[in-house]
Amino acid sequence: MSSTTTRLARLEAVIPPIREPDPYDISRLTAAQMERCARLRERVDAVGMEGLTDAEVEEGAAVTEILLAPQWPVPTTEQPRGRRTT
Repeated sequence: MSSTTTRLARLEAVIPPIREPDPYDISRLTAAQMERCARLRERVDAVGMEGLTDAEVEEGAAVTEILLAPQWPVPTTEQPRGRRTT
């Protein structure tokens, strides 16, 4: 190998690989959902995916759907309707 090839190989070895952008849009989650995700992650770390309850799996799937959706509607807040006076 030439010295140029050796230097190039060393340079390529120290450059970190390019990471793909994270597919999750965390800004879509509420604070409560973020907290629940953290608790689910702790559960998965402790018992593995097979140890989760059906409810935990469903909750995780719902959050994943929110995170991976191509578009997510902005929640609307309904104004309370007052009594109509005529």
